[in-house]
Amino acid sequence: MKSNAISRKLYAISNKETPEKIWHTAYGNNNLFSALSIMKTFPDTLDRSRLPGHVAIIMDGNRRWARNRCLPAVAGHKKGVEAVHTVVKTASDAGIKALTLYAFSTENWSRSKFEVGALMFLLEQAITGYALELDREKVRLMVSGRLDAMSASVKKTISAVEERL
Repeated sequence: MKSNAISRKLYAISNKETPEKIWHTAYGNNNLFSALSIMKTFPDTLDRSRLPGHVAIIMDGNRRWARNRCLPAVAGHKKGVEAVHTVVKTASDAGIKALTLYAFSTENWSRSKFEVGALMFLLEQAITGYALELDREKVRLMVSGRLDAMSASVKKTISAVEERL
């Protein structure tokens, strides 16, 4: 759905429906980034108190995004990191108190060693690269899941940033 169409739909339903209906009607289940971005367009028409307090996102489609543009999968994952940065900032600005990102499933370990290595590198770079900004924005990082298969370097980075924030 194009941004203008989302804007019109959002404008038409803001403050008239339940928060759940607003999210599902205007954005569907997979378009949170667009939804949060549009909120900046209509700050006076949205009752932010009706937004959910906790939003969970399953990060999916980065490889598909890259493939559709004839790019390597790693380019899609890099673009996904950029999108996460924007989503975290926008969610914070919108007053969403908790944001859960499901970023790496056990099935991802079956990808090529190169792709898994690239994902771990991007994770480590993103966590260290955005730590200062997260701290300024008062965003707390909590990583959950099965970290045992990750490299010592990635685990150390995660631990250090979690303690810092």
